[in-house]
Amino acid sequence: MVLNELVQNPPHPRDRIRYKRIKQKDSFHRENGRKIRVSSVAETGEIKEVIMKEKVDHLDIYCPNSQLDMRISVNTETPCTSLAPNSFRD
Repeated sequence: MVLNELVQNPPHPRDRIRYKRIKQKDSFHRENGRKIRVSSVAETGEIKEVIMKEKVDHLDIYCPNSQLDMRISVNTETPCTSLAPNSFRD
């Protein structure tokens, strides 16, 4: 809501905000034991980004007086240029 208001009515004319919303669809794959995330434009299917995700570690948090526990996961995400984006098309 705040972003829409700032785009339509910037606080100062020189502070005009340009914003283009692109709906993306993420799909996940495994390639040679590696986790790959492919981000594409939802409407056209055009692949925007291929990322290799690598797990660093995670922390499990046990909450004894709650019905919920938590997990914090840390990953690195590296742009993947060695794989052909077209091989991931749906």
